[in-house]
This record gives sequence, structure tokens and C-alpha cells, in this order.
Amino acid sequence: MIKPPYSVLALAVPALVIALQRRSLHPLWTTENVIGATLTVAYLIALAVFMQPFFTDVMPLLRQVYLPMRMPVIDVLMLWQVTMFVAMAVATLAMASPGRPDRDARTMLLAGAAYVPAFVIMGKGWTYQALPFLTLGVLALMLQYVRLKPLRSLPLPVKAGAALGLFSIVLLTALQQGMAFTQSRRDLDAATAAIVRAVAHPTMMSIASQLQFSNPLARMTGARFVARQQSGWMVNDAGILMGMEQDPARRQDLAALRERYTASIAGELASKRPDIIVDDGTSGPRAPVLLNLKNQQTMPPLHDAPGIAEVLRGYRILYQDRSVTVFIRADIAARE
Repeated sequence: MIKPPYSVLALAVPALVIALQRRSLHPLWTTENVIGATLTVAYLIALAVFMQPFFTDVMPLLRQVYLPMRMPVIDVLMLWQVTMFVAMAVATLAMASPGRPDRDARTMLLAGAAYVPAFVIMGKGWTYQALPFLTLGVLALMLQYVRLKPLRSLPLPVKAGAALGLFSIVLLTALQQGMAFTQSRRDLDAATAAIVRAVAHPTMMSIASQLQFSNPLARMTGARFVARQQSGWMVNDAGILMGMEQDPARRQDLAALRERYTASIAGELASKRPDIIVDDGTSGPRAPVLLNLKNQQTMPPLHDAPGIAEVLRGYRILYQDRSVTVFIRADIAARE
């Protein structure tokens, strides 16, 4: 779940801080740091030698569509994931008062803080991208907790830190585990049941504006996902950015990107003819992050593009609700 580039700063920052404190380069040459640096260099070499399409295809797409679709830095810093980590860091430091925090706890905090810039640069606010620094924050708290003396002998700041740390862990656990009980799976379960009844182990592609449904549907139905792209997210996001963009040249570039990827997806649908096609539900596509989209013009959905609409003539709606639409190939539907 953790993207490799996220880990570079988390590995480097604690080592650099220790090296600065000791005024020596020796901490940089420990076994774990050498292994980490070697893996990082090997990763970059593998990208450069064996994965040229990352630079020719993926990077331009990320630069044009993915990275611009992000929240302002101030808004990201105010998200609960960041404030939760700050609270855990404050609690850890308070429990160490008036001395320094435990060395291992301090290392966890430094590594966790080094993950935050990547979270801010991505600007999405998605919890899975915050998982590394939240996990390290909890570890720092636990490491500092075990160093505490009997509670009655502790000064007030230490007791306050312990209380704040305990509250942070309980709140984080309640927020994350509570999602399993508060988020409805009704639409997903109903779509899964409809697919399983119609065809066993289907091939699947997605033209949805996001990938929230296609990935779990593929797993839950035993499907084989055959598309190069997880969904039509880049077409949807380019349309949103076109409505926000003031520069005519950039709008033209985004329009060209939409046309190029729409044609690519249509061609892949026509050639692979998957058993199942997943699309947005009746509520329609939405922005993947919180953006100011006042007076935003509604972009035509991907299924209305001529090439894709032509492919969908050979499909029938198997299931539809507000969240998801499931198409099944007409010849399979006829057999049922």
C-alpha cells in the first residue's frame, strides 16, 4: 500500500538528524541505511532501464491531470489525518517532559513527519496515503508509554500527554473501524450478486470516472480485469480541470488528452470485448477531491463518447443504482 518514493524521506531524515546531532557521517553508513539507499537506487535504475513507458506515458499524464487535481496546501494541512499525527507527536513529546523522548520514539516521529510532505504534495487527502505517518505516530506513542513511571509520580504535563495520546489512539481506532459499520455495502453487494448469477469468473473492464467499484467488484466476483487502465479517471479529471482552466492552450491540451484516452479506451473495449463493463451509477461522476467547483459545466460522461457508445450497443444493463452501472455482453445475457 505504501508507494516506494514515500519511503525515501522517512529513511533519510532520522539518519540525517542523528548524523547532525553527532556531527559525524558514521550514522549514515549503518547497515539499514546502506540497504535502504541501495534499494532506492535499484528502484530508480529499474525504472530508467525497464520501464520507459513510465516516463513517456505515465509522467505526462500525472503532470497534466493527476497532480493538478489536488487540494490547496493549507486545506491538506488542516485535514484530520495531519492534525491527528500532530496530536500524537505533541503527546509523545509531553510524556517525555522535561527530558528528551525515548530514542526509538523520536525515530518514529521523525520518520512519520518525513512522510507528511508526500501526503501534502499529492494533495488528495486520502487516508491510505496517510497510513504510514499515522502508523508511525501510534508506534511512537506506544514506545514512549512503556517508558512512563508510575502514574501518581508523574508531573501534570506528562499526565496530560498520556491522556492526549490515549485519546488519539482511541479516536483513530474508532474512526477507522467505525467505517466498516457506517459505510453501506448494499450497492456493492447487490452488483456482486447480479454478476455472479449471470456469469462465472468474467472478464471485466471499467469506464467509470473513478476506480472505487471496479477493483472490489473484480475481487468479489472472481473476475479477471483485462484493461490497461483501472477506469476512465483521466478523462473525467481532465474534463473537471478544463472547467477550471483559464488558459486556452491548456484547455486545448486537456481536450486533446480526453480525446486520446477516450479513443484508447474505446479501442480496447472493442478488441477485448469483456464480459462485464463497469460504469458510474445514476448519481453520475464526481470530483475525486474536495475542490471549489462553482459554476462548473457538466462534462458528458464517457459512455456517451461515440466510440464507446458504439461498443455498448453490444451490451445490456445487468444492474444499476446510484453508485454503479454494470453492463453485460448481449450474447451472455441472451444465454441467461
